[in-house]
Amino acid sequence: MPSTVLYAVQDNFFKNLFWTRVSLSLFLTLRKYLSLLEAVGSDSPEALLKPLGVDIHDPRFWQKGFDEIRSLVKRLEGLVDKA
Repeated sequence: MPSTVLYAVQDNFFKNLFWTRVSLSLFLTLRKYLSLLEAVGSDSPEALLKPLGVDIHDPRFWQKGFDEIRSLVKRLEGLVDKA
């Protein structure tokens, strides 16, 4: 997989994770988020996310990221149209 695609998938994944948990208190979310970032690669994604209550098999988790990408593309298209 090209590194840019891998980066985009990872970026999307962590943005989804963060925004999924925004409803928690900010301190706990950031603490858990930073702990997760430190643990990346030490276990499977399912095992790492289980303590956070995140199910990566739930399509709604991924849809949030795809919606964000769609929004960014639309903004970029708007900027290109103005140029």
